[in-house]
Amino acid sequence: MADYINENLPDEDVFLVDSGIYAQTMVPFTGKTLYDIRYQANITDSLYHVHDEDEVIASIIDIPNHEEYKGKYLISIHKLKGDAVIYSTSDSIMGETFYLYYIPE
Repeated sequence: MADYINENLPDEDVFLVDSGIYAQTMVPFTGKTLYDIRYQANITDSLYHVHDEDEVIASIIDIPNHEEYKGKYLISIHKLKGDAVIYSTSDSIMGETFYLYYIPE
């Protein structure tokens, strides 16, 4: 995912993530800011909080209702219904799939 972002979206500065616990693995591989919508904080290292999965999913579903998220990209471990996936990749070691979405303005 980090390679795809670095190569295809060089002008984007900030990417939303649905939970830092998953996205933290990308921090060392991209120069982008990853903004955790659950904790409303930038992820700056690879140590992060454990979260409540139900709250994370509720936050993701609510994204279109927040003006500040429109026009941004979201990296998620959740396959969201009705949203177009721009790119997805699987972590072969952890068995997790990451999805990249664009939140329309």
